Amino acid sequence: MSSPQGCGGGGRPSPGSRSLYPASLGTADDLVAMLASWCDQVADSLGVPAPSRRGLWVTEERVLRDPATGGVYVSGSEVAGIRDPAVAGRLVAWLEPRLPSVTAFPWAADMLSDLGTPQREPPLAGRWRNLTGE
Repeated sequence: MSSPQGCGGGGRPSPGSRSLYPASLGTADDLVAMLASWCDQVADSLGVPAPSRRGLWVTEERVLRDPATGGVYVSGSEVAGIRDPAVAGRLVAWLEPRLPSVTAFPWAADMLSDLGTPQREPPLAGRWRNLTGE
């Protein structure tokens, strides 16, 4: 799973038996980070403001130096997780009415593959049901 910008989830390794961070929280963070990333992509493509990041855990931008070239670049902020579980519903509510406009973009199939369709569940849907108990 990756975001439209090619970043995996929250940028952390998957929780394992030596991790203090429960796998279920890692799954929720990854799903919401992917959803937020797609919302950013849709907002940018449609020229509209992106949804609020209130309730998300967001990393700060950093200035980095490429060790190979010595070039300096800015690493943008990324959604790393959830601070408020209600943010997932707010992101879905923002994205849903914009979906008809999204079909015109070449990356629409990738978004549907990540987020799922009425006929097919997204890749992590089973893990989400286990997390939420639905």
